[in-house]
Amino acid sequence: MQEHFDSHLVLQAAEIVREKGEGNNGALRWRGVDLELAPDGYSFALQWRSCRLYVYFHNRFKFEGGGRDDFVALMDTLRALVAEQERSRA
Repeated sequence: MQEHFDSHLVLQAAEIVREKGEGNNGALRWRGVDLELAPDGYSFALQWRSCRLYVYFHNRFKFEGGGRDDFVALMDTLRALVAEQERSRA
C-alpha cells in the first residue's frame, strides 16, 4: 500500500475537509469523508465508509478497515475531493 500513499494528496484532502467540513460527532465531514484532528497538532485520521487512514508525524501512516482495494478506493476518493477543489478555483 505504501506505493499508493501520496502524502501531499492526503494533506490537501485533510485541509479541504477542515475548511469546508461540518461537525459530525467530534469530527468534520465533507463529501462523506470524516476528519478527526489529534490534540498534538501533527496527527489526524481520515475516514471514508469503513476505511480509516491515520496520518502521523513525518508522514507515517496506518490504514484500517480493509485490504488493498479499500485503500486504493479511499485514495481515489481523496483524489476526487482535491480535483473538485481545484476545478472550483479555476
